[in-house]
Amino acid sequence: VNDAGIISLAPTSELPAYPSEDAVMSAVTAELLKVLFPTALEEITKMAAEQRESAILSGKASITDVSAGLALGKSIAALFTARAAGDGMKNAVGTPAKWAVLEDSAKLHRTKLGLDNTNEIFWKSQDNPARPPMLPFFGNVKGWILSAADFSALRPGPPPSTSSAEMKTDLDEVLYYSEHATRDRLAIVHFWADGTGTYTPPGHWNDIAANYIYEAGWSEVRTARAFALLNMALHNAGVGCWDTKYYYFNPRPTQLNPKAKTLTG
Repeated sequence: VNDAGIISLAPTSELPAYPSEDAVMSAVTAELLKVLFPTALEEITKMAAEQRESAILSGKASITDVSAGLALGKSIAALFTARAAGDGMKNAVGTPAKWAVLEDSAKLHRTKLGLDNTNEIFWKSQDNPARPPMLPFFGNVKGWILSAADFSALRPGPPPSTSSAEMKTDLDEVLYYSEHATRDRLAIVHFWADGTGTYTPPGHWNDIAANYIYEAGWSEVRTARAFALLNMALHNAGVGCWDTKYYYFNPRPTQLNPKAKTLTG
């Protein structure tokens, strides 16, 4: 804007250059990644510095723009790390004593809903040796925007009784697809598996969103907003899912019918 001889080598917007949005994003991302991946401190610090340097080398921002952005980004990251410290995630695993009463809690919930627990089957580990359920108290973790009361209000009604004709119909459908795997169906399974060692379902959705955002050519600020909204929704969906999962403690199809073999882990 000030010197027509300076041609930006990166996309720019009509937003003010001070503070640098690239520097803000690099600082926030680096500070939060350091908490998640403390062994990758050197790599994270280097990549964040490269992002800030690219803003300067491309003519998009000045050194003072970047310095102000770096300070702002670190202060924002501090707000999120403080929030995370009290969001309840550290209690999501639970204890053996709490695991032992999950089935009793589910029976109590069903009773309050006027449902009969006679002949009802609840979740049991199918591993040998048996292992505890995964993060059974993640449903108590603090959500974004939604309160604990909101999650309770959004919780769906109970699944079909494990002794009902509806459950048998559902199990027969699962068994059919288990025994009639095709290349196309296996491709769908593997595409959405997102198991251990992958970037998991949230990472998958971020990857999908990244392609659309790249094609749209959005600015750093609009990109950050899109990812923020997406990940708040993903987190809320996870908390709501886990709340429902352990409220009813419903068995998996493979527990009710061992003939049904999963096509992924």
